[in-house]
Amino acid sequence: STEKKDCCVCLVDLIGSVKITKELSDAQTKRYYEIFSDSVLETVKKHKGIPVKFIDDAILFYFPVESENAFNQSIDCCLNLAKSSNEINQKMASENLPGVGYRISSTFGTIQVVGGNDKTVSDIFGESVNLCFKINQYALPNTLIIDQSMYEKSEKMEFTFTKLDKSIVRELDYDVFI
Repeated sequence: STEKKDCCVCLVDLIGSVKITKELSDAQTKRYYEIFSDSVLETVKKHKGIPVKFIDDAILFYFPVESENAFNQSIDCCLNLAKSSNEINQKMASENLPGVGYRISSTFGTIQVVGGNDKTVSDIFGESVNLCFKINQYALPNTLIIDQSMYEKSEKMEFTFTKLDKSIVRELDYDVFI
């Protein structure tokens, strides 16, 4: 079944993992991705986010907007992911694996949720999903970047974001904030 929902869409994407894992054994590569994904999923679930899928070395998840609290949960989750990079890198170091860097992006909009209920989501799609992927590359390592819609919602909360200058994001037709 397909259902339309207003959601905060989020993406965590590893930086340079293909190059890094070329130097690792298959077992080390598997463990490298396990530590990263387990750490991200633990934080997402703790904030009541819904993981959708892994796309290569990225993790896509979302928060259905059933109340204004969803925006707070979503941004809080993403900022906690940014803060957890030290903890993730300590786990990597304890197993003699290289550290990770990742970019986090979040957008708001109506998406199509494909699958049964929230526990059996098989995919999500829509303009905000596409935008979440597009803006991700502009985030600095271990930081969050958001779109205009998320920014407008965050202004009502205690979060502060800065608009990126158009010269940095020339290819984008919309405003983004870090």
